[in-house]
Amino acid sequence: RLTTSFNLNCHLSDAGTVFPGYLVVILSVLMVTLVIVVVAGNALVIMAFVVDKTLRIQSNYFFLNLAISDFLVGEFSFFFALSLPRYYFSY
Repeated sequence: RLTTSFNLNCHLSDAGTVFPGYLVVILSVLMVTLVIVVVAGNALVIMAFVVDKTLRIQSNYFFLNLAISDFLVGEFSFFFALSLPRYYFSY
């Protein structure tokens, strides 16, 4: 007979480390804050490049490319890490 029980106070990572619930909440809030800052900051850089035509010089295209790639990483891979807490909390 297979029985499963869930403990809402602690989370177990793949490495076997038990994290208290408050630590998981704090780390989740920090991760969401990081996602917001990364996405908003890079969106501002992209918008500045689109709006201000004086920024369109050859050396600034590197920064535009960097902002676009960082925006995409912030938009997609952070959310995958948040949706898989065992992956995210397994330090």
